[in-house]
Amino acid sequence: MKKVATLMLISFFLFSGFSTFAQKYVSLSGDDAWNGDAVHIPFTQIGPYRTIQYGIDNPDITLIIYVYNDPTTSTPPDYDEHITWPSMDNLQLIGINNALGEPPIIDGNGTDRVITMDNISNNPLYIITNNTIIDNFEIINGRANGGLYSPPGPGNGGGIYIAGWTAPIIQNLIVRNCSANLDGGGIFCYVENEIINNSCQYWKTRGTIQINHCKVNSNRAASGGGLFFMSSYNDLQTNDCPQIDVDNPTVIINSSTFEKNNATAVGGGIYGWWAYGVFNESEITANTCTNQYGVGGLELYRCRSEMHGILVHNNKPGGINLYHGLKHRAACSLCGSFQGIEHLWYNVDIIGNLGNNTTGSSGTNGVGLSITNSNLLTPVDPSDYLDLVYEGGHINYNEGGYMGGGIYVESRAKLCLKDIEIRKNSAHIGGGIYNNCQLDPFLGTPTTLVHNFEQLLITDNETIYNNYPNLPSGAGTGAGIFTHQSFYCINSTIAYNKSNSSNVSDCPGITIQQPNPPLPSVISPIFYNSIIWGNRSNVAVPYDKIQVGYSPFDCNPQLNYCDIEEFPSGIWNYYNTWIPSLWNSPPGTAPVIISSDPNFIDPATFDYSLPNTVLFNPCRNAGNNLLMIPDIDLNFSSYNGFPWGSDFEGNARINGGNTIDIGAYESAIAKNSGDIQEFGRSNIDDSAMAIKPNPVHFGQDLNIELISLLFRG
Repeated sequence: MKKVATLMLISFFLFSGFSTFAQKYVSLSGDDAWNGDAVHIPFTQIGPYRTIQYGIDNPDITLIIYVYNDPTTSTPPDYDEHITWPSMDNLQLIGINNALGEPPIIDGNGTDRVITMDNISNNPLYIITNNTIIDNFEIINGRANGGLYSPPGPGNGGGIYIAGWTAPIIQNLIVRNCSANLDGGGIFCYVENEIINNSCQYWKTRGTIQINHCKVNSNRAASGGGLFFMSSYNDLQTNDCPQIDVDNPTVIINSSTFEKNNATAVGGGIYGWWAYGVFNESEITANTCTNQYGVGGLELYRCRSEMHGILVHNNKPGGINLYHGLKHRAACSLCGSFQGIEHLWYNVDIIGNLGNNTTGSSGTNGVGLSITNSNLLTPVDPSDYLDLVYEGGHINYNEGGYMGGGIYVESRAKLCLKDIEIRKNSAHIGGGIYNNCQLDPFLGTPTTLVHNFEQLLITDNETIYNNYPNLPSGAGTGAGIFTHQSFYCINSTIAYNKSNSSNVSDCPGITIQQPNPPLPSVISPIFYNSIIWGNRSNVAVPYDKIQVGYSPFDCNPQLNYCDIEEFPSGIWNYYNTWIPSLWNSPPGTAPVIISSDPNFIDPATFDYSLPNTVLFNPCRNAGNNLLMIPDIDLNFSSYNGFPWGSDFEGNARINGGNTIDIGAYESAIAKNSGDIQEFGRSNIDDSAMAIKPNPVHFGQDLNIELISLLFRG
C-alpha cells in the first residue's frame, strides 16, 4: 500500500487517575467516513480521515493533533482547506516535516482565509487559552476579501484570524502570500478584554496570544501587511484609567521574522492598535507601505510595548512609528493599574530603513524611529504623553528623511535613551536626531527633565541640502542633532557629522532653535561630560567647524565639562555674537570646557573609543561625577554591577582614579596592583597579550608574548 502523509489525532481520556490514548489520523488518501486509524484495512471503514476539518470537528475530551509527512515522500501534501476552529480549548495541531524538512501545507487557494479561530460566544466555558496550539505548518494563499471592518469581520486576517475570547499559541509557522482587504494580511489578532468594576472601571485581557518561531512573509493588507493585533479599546465610563490592559500583553512575539509584507495604509510589517505587544529576538525586515504617510516596518497606535533583541531593517518608508501615547496613563489609585514605562526597549537595532525621498508634509519624518503624538500644548490630562526608555542598540544607515534621519520626536513625549549608536543617517534637517517635542521638559525641578540622553554615540550623520526641490526652512542644519526643545545629554560623543549646506547658519553639529510659533519657555538643552568634535559643513572657513549653533531668542544652551572643537568660536549664534552667560552652567559661572583633540582611535572605521593615557587622551578623568545620569535619572535597568554604571561598551565608569571620563567611552586601566594590566580592549590567553590601541602607534596593535610572568598582590 502506498505510504501517504497523515494527520494523527491522539485523544486523552482522563478517568479515575488513568489515561487512555486513542490515536486518529488524517491522510490525503483517507476518507472522512472511516474511523481515523493510522492504516486503512481494505474493504473496511478502518483508516485515516481525509480532511483536517473533519478531524477537529469530531474531537474527544482533549486532543493533540499531529500532521506529518511520510519520511519517504519528497513532496509535502497540500491540504486545500478553510479551517474553522471549534469553540473548545486544549486542541493542538502539530505538523511533522517530511524527509526534506518541509512542513505540511494548508492552502487557501486565494478564495478565503485559511484558519479562523473566532470564539465570540462570551461564555467563560469556551475561552481558548495557550493550551490550544498550532505548530509547524505552511499557511499559504489565504484571502479575507470581505469589507466589514469591525471585528469579527470577513475583511481581516487572510492567513490566520484570531478573535474574541481566543488566545492560542501559534508557532513554527510559515505564513506567506496571504491577503486581507482590511487588516492583517498574514495574521489578525483581536483579544477581547473585559471591563472590571472595582470602584472604578478598567480593562483586563482574557488571554495573551503567542507567536513563536514564525516566518510571516510576502503578505498584503490595508493595515498590518504581516500582522495586525488589537484589543478592546473604547473609553471607559469613569474616564480615569488607561484605555487598554497595560498589565497583561495582548500578544507576545518570540524569535519570529516579518519580511517583505506590504500595507497600503499603515504598518507594512506589523500594525498594533490599542494593544500591548511584547517582541523578543525577532526581525522586521524589507516590508513596505505604499501610503506616503505610512510606515513600512512597525507602527504602534496607542500601545504599550516591550522589546528585547529586535532588528528592524530595510523597511520603506521608515522603520518604527510610535503614534500617540496612552490616554489616562496615570491611572487611579483604586484600580492599581499601570504606573510604569509605556515603551520599554532593550538592544533594538534599527538599521538601513529608507524614506520616501520626497519633501514637504509627505516626506518621511524619522526614517529609523518616529515618535508622534497629536496632543500638543493643551492636553486634557497632564499625564497624557508618550514615553520611551530605550537602552542598547544601533540606529544606523537610515536614509532619505525629511526631518530626522535616525530619530524624529514630535509633540508630547518623554525619552530616556542610553548606550545607543546613531550613525550614518540622513535627512534634510536633523540627520541623527530631530527633536520637536512640545512637552515642557521641566516638571517642577531639573531632576524630572523629560529627555535624558546618556552615552549616545552620534556620529557620521548627514543633512542633505541640494538633492531635492522645495526644501524646508532650515534644510541642511543639525546634522547631529536638531532640537526645538530641552534635554539632558550626558557622557555622549557627537562627532564627524556633516552638513551639505553652504549656508553659514546651518550648523553641522547641534542646532538649537525655537519653533514657530515659539514656546513660552526658554529652550535649554544641557550637555555634560560630552565630546562635540569634528562636525563639518560646506561653508567657508572658519564657519565650517561650528559645533553648536543656536538662535539668540529664548535659547539657552548649557555646556559644562565638555571637549568642544574650536571653543569658544565653535559655539555660535545666528548673529555671529557670543554671549558667554547663555552657555555657562550653572548660570553665572565659567564653564569647564577643554578644546583638545580627543584622538579617537579610528574615525574612518567608526571607532570613537579613546586612548588609555592622559598623554594622548585629554578627556581622561576630565569629567564631573556630579553630572552623571545616576544623579538625575533612575529609569535604566541596571548599571551592570558597577557603582558608577558602565560606559558605552559595558566597561566600568570611573575605571581608575576618582573622576569620570568625558565622552561615551571610559578609558580602561589596570584593575588592581596584583592583576594583569588591561589596556583598552585586550585579548589575553596563556601565551600572548594584545593591547588595543598601541599607546605609541595608534594605527597598530601591540602584541606581547608572555614567556613568564609573576604577579604579586
